[in-house]
Amino acid sequence: MITHDDWVSYNLNKKVDFDGVYGAQCADVVGQYALDVQGVKGIEGIIGAADFFTKHESRPVQKKFYYAIKYQEGLIAPRGAFVIWSSTKDNSFGHVAICDNASQSGLVVLEQDGFNNPTKNVKLGDSQGLKKRTYNYWNILGWLTLKDNRVIGKEPPFGAKVAVSDRQAQIGEYWFNDKTNMWMILTKTGFNYL
Repeated sequence: MITHDDWVSYNLNKKVDFDGVYGAQCADVVGQYALDVQGVKGIEGIIGAADFFTKHESRPVQKKFYYAIKYQEGLIAPRGAFVIWSSTKDNSFGHVAICDNASQSGLVVLEQDGFNNPTKNVKLGDSQGLKKRTYNYWNILGWLTLKDNRVIGKEPPFGAKVAVSDRQAQIGEYWFNDKTNMWMILTKTGFNYL
């Protein structure tokens, strides 16, 4: 496995065609990232990217390794999460991308074959390669996060009970803060750095 940053450096501006079917699509980025960075093999194929979220419960491999977190105002997608958009009248498949960083007002994602592809009349899979793009949270269904919540190349303290997100943490659970590069534990008085 490699780190998030190394994966981005290697793949940025290159076409990622993980499954070798229909060219370089948004879902190919998820399959390749899951294998290379998270060590997850065999995420089920999809018809449309929205299926990652809408059919989560019926996808055994995906359900085993990932939580599906429904977007609610105020939630922030964690780095490395698979962010999933609903279908629209112009895109019946939806979209999926990897969160690079986020705030309450928006997020920067790693995507290809996306909504903002600057080429008009793009054919399915006719991607310009992996790009970083900024979005607000419009039309986002939610995201998938690893169940063990290991943050890209970082291991929690031995035997730690790790929270899925800082919004869902329970007292006594650990959370990794990407900005400070440090582990925290939730206590009755709030998060404390280790």
